[in-house]
Amino acid sequence: MSFDIDREHSLYLSNRNSLSVTGVKDVLSFDDESIRILTNMGSIALRGSEFKIDSFNTESGDIKIKGNFTAIVYFNENTSKDNFLKRLLR
Repeated sequence: MSFDIDREHSLYLSNRNSLSVTGVKDVLSFDDESIRILTNMGSIALRGSEFKIDSFNTESGDIKIKGNFTAIVYFNENTSKDNFLKRLLR
């Protein structure tokens, strides 16, 4: 996966109930207990409860989310595919 490092990416969590993320390209999935967003540094899975997207500006790539956060996990989707192909082609 090639990352778009021209655009800044940051994540700020306040009191485990208010999250601001920059460098967001898209919201991949959303419900009140999980959100998956695509950023210029890979995708992020958010887990918790009572999630609400306060704002999402597609031009600036800024998103603000309220809720009770229990986990934030970064993913690099190509890593598992690359490893699988390497093992398959051995």
